[in-house]
Order: sequence, then structure tokens, then C-alpha cells
Amino acid sequence: MPENTKLTYMYRDASNNKSMRQVVFSGRLAADHKQSLIASMIPGENDEVANFIPGLVGLPDLQDKFYDQQITLINAMMEHASKDPVKRSDVDHKILGDFQALADDMAAVKPIWWPDDTTGHEILEIADTERETTDARSIQAFAAVVAVVDWDQDYLPPFHAEMLENYIEYLKNEEFDPPAP
Repeated sequence: MPENTKLTYMYRDASNNKSMRQVVFSGRLAADHKQSLIASMIPGENDEVANFIPGLVGLPDLQDKFYDQQITLINAMMEHASKDPVKRSDVDHKILGDFQALADDMAAVKPIWWPDDTTGHEILEIADTERETTDARSIQAFAAVVAVVDWDQDYLPPFHAEMLENYIEYLKNEEFDPPAP
């Protein structure tokens, strides 16, 4: 029987780029406590469970993490292919080089805070799990923090200034076509 609770959340920017994270807390939530936790968050839209600002409750904000999952996946695939003698003979070294170049290019992208970016993240799932914990808190301790937090809509993540500088640098380097007369 599952003894822990996983919370899956996602950041989606206005261009529909997405970055997800899953955190596992110790303990389980009864159904009524789960509803209480959700009610303490920012109401969700459409099919979202709820919204929240992770940086205000001790979880990582994801606005600067768009390529992290893809880079991790590419690196894992390349490592697996290089260690497996059967796969290594089937894998073209040029393809491995192309994947490495893709991962390097993704890692070199500087995250940008676009004018339409927000601080809100979507809660996708709160569910029981047998997975090991990834957060030192229990789900009850996390729920207690959520219950009393002030969802400050003016909050900015710690990396906001750097992302804003990247945006300004992007604008300086961007070539604009003058509007037609």
C-alpha cells in the first residue's frame, strides 16, 4: 500500500512551453485533507487541479528549467547506448554526436523572462505513491504551509533578474524590421 504522496506540477509560459516536476512527500492525505489542500491553493482553470506559486511554499520555481528534462533524457539515452555492446554497434556515432550537440545547444540557451510570463504553476496531480520521498517534509507539513501562505501575485523567483537581463540582451541582439510606411 502506498505510504507517500506525490505532487506533480508544471509551469507553462504564454507560448505553451512546459516544464514539469514531481515531488514526493512522506505520508498520505485522506480525501478530505486533499480537498482542503486544493482549496488552499489558487483556483485552477479548465482541467487543472489548482494553481500555486512553488517558491512561496519551499518548492522550486520552474520558469528557468525548460530544457532540463530533455537534456537529462538525451544524456541517459546516450549513456545507455554507449554501455550496451549490442546497442553500441547499432548506433551510428554521428547520431550520438548529433544528440550530444543538441544537448549542448539546449544547455547553452539562456532562460528569458518574457513580458507575458507569470509566477503561477499548475498542479497536475496529487496522488498516493510508493516512490521514495524527494522532499524532507511530510505532506501534512506541506499542506500546513500552503494553508497559511499569502499567494503574493507580485512574487518573483530568485532568478527573475537574470532572466530579465537575458531578455534585454535578446532584444539588443534581435534585428527588427522597420514597420512598413
